Amino acid sequence: MNSDRGTIALAGEQLPMPENLSGAEQAELDAAREAWKAGRGYLDIQSHKPETIAAGLTDSPVGQLAWIAEKFEAWTNGEIGRDRLLTTVSLYWFTRSGATAARFLYEAAHSGHGWLAPSDVPAGWAVFDSSPVVRRIMDPGEKIEHWSEFAEGGHFAAMEAGELLVADVRAFFRKLRP
Repeated sequence: MNSDRGTIALAGEQLPMPENLSGAEQAELDAAREAWKAGRGYLDIQSHKPETIAAGLTDSPVGQLAWIAEKFEAWTNGEIGRDRLLTTVSLYWFTRSGATAARFLYEAAHSGHGWLAPSDVPAGWAVFDSSPVVRRIMDPGEKIEHWSEFAEGGHFAAMEAGELLVADVRAFFRKLRP
């Protein structure tokens, strides 16, 4: 799995709220939650009314472009580039998978398992543009056996820091070898 620092904004809502945060950690969490207020609309729509956005994502190439372009602008360092943006939009458009992607968040939100459901399957997390408070929120018991944090990258790590992500995935699978 990969994630980014923005995930901490879900603390107390979809992720557990850790106890005994330092003043600096609480300030970072508060800042993330404040920033999240303006950008969380996609999660609310996809988690509760995915069919509302699904039509626009599968019936309008401009709707699909606008939806993804806004996320690229908000969640990256701005260095993704037009070709990657258009390639991503094209993949969603030609496979008609925008609605499926929207539905995924609905299914996750209503599964009864939560975002960090326990599993017997080995798991690894790579967190980009990270900080120490991220693990305190996402893995407070430090039970995730492969946890990596990177200063660079972000939500679209495969495009922003692809070499780091590939190296981390390889390291994870190497640990699994007998």
